[in-house]
Amino acid sequence: MQVYLRAAVVLSLSTPLINCGSVVPSLQEFPGGPAEGQVLVHDIVSNVNCEVQQAVWALYKNRKHTLLDNWGVQIALSLQVSEKGTVNPTVAWLPPSPATAVFNLNAGLSASSEATRVDKLNSFFTVQELLKYRICVERTNGPMLLQSDLKLKEWLFDVLDVGVTGQVNYKRDTPKSTFGNDVLSHEVKFEVITDGNLTPGWKLTNVSVNQDASLLSANRGRIHDLTITFGPTDEVLVVERDASGRAITRAVARPSQAALNSHLASQIGLAVANNIKTNLR
Repeated sequence: MQVYLRAAVVLSLSTPLINCGSVVPSLQEFPGGPAEGQVLVHDIVSNVNCEVQQAVWALYKNRKHTLLDNWGVQIALSLQVSEKGTVNPTVAWLPPSPATAVFNLNAGLSASSEATRVDKLNSFFTVQELLKYRICVERTNGPMLLQSDLKLKEWLFDVLDVGVTGQVNYKRDTPKSTFGNDVLSHEVKFEVITDGNLTPGWKLTNVSVNQDASLLSANRGRIHDLTITFGPTDEVLVVERDASGRAITRAVARPSQAALNSHLASQIGLAVANNIKTNLR
């Protein structure tokens, strides 16, 4: 009875390790379900939006105008989870012979699997839109991108200071000028890696199993990356139709080409860096 009980305990502990790397990873941590994953994504997106709103509100608190008056903000959120599982059984066989025997037999097998999930979310707001929204009173606080202060406000005030001291001339960098190429970018990255292993062993008269190596091992990596890019906006005319089918033309703000290029370059660099890190791990 005790043998079966021990086997059941080993099986229950090894199930998460066996599945690791062979199925699509979940955003939530074990043993949470899909509902916890939905809550996690909602809280991260809400917290990031609040971070941007509060930073802009703080910048305009005692000012009517700033360098961001006609700018917009692009927000890129990337959530990457990778899992790797390894099975490595080893067996050592000693023949029933005298102690002076020089022959023994060792056998081993190793197999591994890895799965990676990358989820991305992009959004765009104009600064004037953010000033019209109600500021967040309460914010979620937790690990990684759930932190209540991602230091964006600190960065915007630093940027404003170098403009006041004349180190950078933001007045000429407007959508209608020859320049219009300056952008402000703020990136925050969190990376957490956890490892686990399970090594049940057996030692019989002539056979030893898993005495020197882990039978099951698992690795779970999480990379949460946030890129916030402020830049000039351009206005484009968009034709829409109302409920009666009548065409209505209105001006819509979108990121300028310079802001789009800078934001895209950040995302490409992020993807390459994360891929290299995952492969090295």
